[in-house]
Amino acid sequence: MPTSQSSEPTKGLREQHRVQMALYRRCRRGLPDALRALLYRNGDRWYTAGLMISSDEAAAGEVMVAAWRSLLEQLCRLRFGGGVERRGWALVRATLAEDAGPREASRAVAAAANLTPDTAVAMPAELTGRLLAVADELAPRIRAAFEARDRVTTTLRGGLGLVAVVALTVAMWLLLMAGQAADSGVIWRCVRERVIAADMAGIIGDAHSEFAIFEERGQGSEVVLQQAGLILEEIANAPQAASPLVMGYLGDRSRAERLAEGMAELGERYSGAFGQDLLSVALILEEVEAW
Repeated sequence: MPTSQSSEPTKGLREQHRVQMALYRRCRRGLPDALRALLYRNGDRWYTAGLMISSDEAAAGEVMVAAWRSLLEQLCRLRFGGGVERRGWALVRATLAEDAGPREASRAVAAAANLTPDTAVAMPAELTGRLLAVADELAPRIRAAFEARDRVTTTLRGGLGLVAVVALTVAMWLLLMAGQAADSGVIWRCVRERVIAADMAGIIGDAHSEFAIFEERGQGSEVVLQQAGLILEEIANAPQAASPLVMGYLGDRSRAERLAEGMAELGERYSGAFGQDLLSVALILEEVEAW
């Protein structure tokens, strides 16, 4: 019985993650129903966060319009890292911070995020209509950006596949001599699947957004995030099988930049889920550096 009870929260978290990832993928494709679902799932709480800063409904509505348009315009970009809902909360906080300051904005967002949908203040119908109109306006641009990104990704994967074939051909006799093919393949697949499942490239994208919003620089943070993001994207976009030479190359790069250590330091600077996400990236990079 204890095992069954303890497994229920885990199942709930997995289901929540599955729903969020499905919503993210559909929003990334510019599907109007997904954009509407994103608004209905979060809009009332975002609006409530605005009311916590200003009791003026019109002012809170303008915050919503600005943050919503900014979120959808970011979806129009070729690159969009991170969960779309998390990015929405970050943009609401950034918009509120322009008038109230980062501390008050963070408090309002944290309080609103903990509300259940039925306890949040409902958006006025007029405001909802304005936001849906913005979604309808930008949906074609989001779809076009996704299609362009898909073409680039397909080309990139083709190039990586060719590189991998050459590397595997050169290294085949080494694999046969050392007997490492099976072990290396298992290690590579495990790491790659975890990188993709946790959307670690997206975590790096969110970290970039956090630092940009609050102007957190220094201590090589930007370099660590940039280099870590590149390695994680290469792992996620690479074929399912990789040679020890490729793995060693990625490990050498991470060790040279001390990325695992740098990400761990960044993770320790933040509390809550965001800090844990950064620490999970650090753990993956530690495994990469062990290759």
